[in-house]
Amino acid sequence: MIRSYYSMSAQVEGTTKPQIYINILKSVPIKIASDIEVKKIESIVKEIMNLEKNNEKDTDYKSIIHLEERIDSEIYRIYGFRAE
Repeated sequence: MIRSYYSMSAQVEGTTKPQIYINILKSVPIKIASDIEVKKIESIVKEIMNLEKNNEKDTDYKSIIHLEERIDSEIYRIYGFRAE
C-alpha cells in the first residue's frame, strides 16, 4: 500500500530525484489499531523473535513465514483489505 502511494507521489516530470508532496502524504490512510489488535500483533512478533533467537542456526523459516503472513492478515483486516 505504501509502495503505491510512494510511486504515485515520487514521479515528477523533469526531475531526477523522487519528490514526495505533503498533500499526497496527508491522503495516506493511517488506521489506529485497538489495544487488542496491537497486543495480538506484538505477540506474533515476539514469537518470530523467539524463533530467530532460539534457533539461530536451525531457524524454522517456514514457521517464520507463516507468522509473518499472520501479521499481514491482521494488518489487512485492520484496514479492511483482503489478501491478494
